[in-house]
Amino acid sequence: MFASGFLSAVRFLEKHWPRLCRDIRTGTLYPEITDRAVRDAVVGRVLRGADPALADEIEAECAGSSWEGIIRRLWPRTKYIDVIVTGAMYASSECYFKLNLNPMCKPGDVAYTLIPTMCYFEFLPL
Repeated sequence: MFASGFLSAVRFLEKHWPRLCRDIRTGTLYPEITDRAVRDAVVGRVLRGADPALADEIEAECAGSSWEGIIRRLWPRTKYIDVIVTGAMYASSECYFKLNLNPMCKPGDVAYTLIPTMCYFEFLPL
């Protein structure tokens, strides 16, 4: 997925987590969601009855003072998130140019390393 879509999803969660917790706590979907296909998909995959304990866990994480590391806190088994970023060219749809060899570091400390066997050399002269 593209980084913009991933960031939009995180921003959406940041804005709407109280509704998510309410839905999980009650086992019902927020009435503003009126599209039948969306409602059926969410109810069939996410809401399978009330789960107040899960809602409390999500609420505790989302209501905290910082959203740094929120993905690992909400989904602790997450090992890797892959997004495509254009402009800075960390990755492309064809292959990776660089990898963060220390994925658990703070975002400000990220350093990308060139992996020659994974490069895409489109602009080399023949």
